[in-house]
Amino acid sequence: MPPPSPPPPLGVAAGSSAAGSGSRPGTPAGSLAELRDAQERTADALQLVAEEVERQGGVQVQQPALHIGDQCFASEDAAWALIKQLKRDLLDRPVRWDNQEQSANFRFLLGLLGRHPKGAAKVPHLPVTAAADAPADPWPFVSRENAFGTGIEFHFIDACGCEQDFSALKCMKQRQEPPAAKLAGAMSAAIRENKAAFRRSCPHQWCQLCGAGSRAQLVVEHNRPTLPQLRADFLKACRHRHLPVPTEFAAEPGSNTTIFRAVDGEFAEMWRQYHAQHACLRLLCKTCLWAENERRGIRQCKGRLLPADH
Repeated sequence: MPPPSPPPPLGVAAGSSAAGSGSRPGTPAGSLAELRDAQERTADALQLVAEEVERQGGVQVQQPALHIGDQCFASEDAAWALIKQLKRDLLDRPVRWDNQEQSANFRFLLGLLGRHPKGAAKVPHLPVTAAADAPADPWPFVSRENAFGTGIEFHFIDACGCEQDFSALKCMKQRQEPPAAKLAGAMSAAIRENKAAFRRSCPHQWCQLCGAGSRAQLVVEHNRPTLPQLRADFLKACRHRHLPVPTEFAAEPGSNTTIFRAVDGEFAEMWRQYHAQHACLRLLCKTCLWAENERRGIRQCKGRLLPADH
């Protein structure tokens, strides 16, 4: 019985010749042509898939369910919709938690707060419900405008009666604030008095873009250069002069705003003076500020509320 024939070379079908006309030594006959044919078939198949996806309106990705409190959301966007609604409902308008709907909202906000990346360090004493545990404190959660007038943030009142803000974005993403963001926050907090002094001295109390004159709705904004550019220029000058930049920060009592530590007071004062010399400030209404930030590509905080009467 003769021995079995060896398998054909890679890329050559059984029964075909390995020494086809015009092929180089060591190159299987027809392998290049077959490779081109395979590539063309693959391209045709991908084109059909792309056309089918486009016909069906795109690829639908199934997101995992998100559980916060005792509520289940089909997607993160659905949870954000409730967060934004609660920010509107609770904006400086505390409500009682003694009905079924508000009780569910309380458990949702308590679950959201429980996702905070700092955990017990952020919330040593959890809020309690008014109806069952603390009748004298009917609003353990409320929303307020942040210190910079750029967005709405949640506040909670813990079991000891202390009020403190918390970031819904941090709770949703469950991530620590990066050092660069803490430095930016401390630098923003350090110039609050500069902005307040400009507001007091500004002779025209109306928006410099649309002319809106409601003083309560006006915000001090950096025109040119922008605040991020001012920060970058100042930090570049510090590096050029080999001045140390703070890497550790403190939390402002009562608001938990990131601020410079007392030992970094000299750095904070240098920054305030630099800001006073180089900043070009103006008054804008909140809607124009939002539009300007969008135009400049500045990231807005999640759940931002715009005035409805602009």
